[in-house]
Amino acid sequence: MQETPSINAIKGLINQLEKGIPEVVPEEGRYGGEEEYTHQALLDELASILDDLRTLTESPKQFLSLSTFDDRDSIRSALGNAMAVFSSPDELLNYIDQIKTTIRPFNIRYTEARFLTTKNQLAELEGQKITSQRILHDMRRDIKTVQQNISESKEILQSSQRCQQNDRGNLQ
Repeated sequence: MQETPSINAIKGLINQLEKGIPEVVPEEGRYGGEEEYTHQALLDELASILDDLRTLTESPKQFLSLSTFDDRDSIRSALGNAMAVFSSPDELLNYIDQIKTTIRPFNIRYTEARFLTTKNQLAELEGQKITSQRILHDMRRDIKTVQQNISESKEILQSSQRCQQNDRGNLQ
């Protein structure tokens, strides 16, 4: 079955939100009816919901069979609004709750597809971890080299200064 414009729009918003979440500087405070969330917890919850939605959009036929156009339009609208209010935890919470209410009947969190999506993301993170470790190793090596060069430069400078002082002494 072919993807629909609503599913494509949701996919695009998922990608934009995933890129934007790490750039948000969380505010201090507690949010929600029972003050059960921090701003960071809300961002983490949004990231988890995006994983659920990614699982749904990767199986458009299943997504279409589980949802109505109104469901998909509600999700699309809430995602767009959430993107506009990253820095406002109270407003962000409203859109997160709206999405949670819409997708809850789909039981996506406990499906094999969601597990596979999570497994794929973990594999990608593992690759990024290895790359980061390599970069860190290279940076540490470069720092040692720079420190050695600084030390050698200081020795050369001191030696040069001593020679200049000796030359001045010999001229007098």
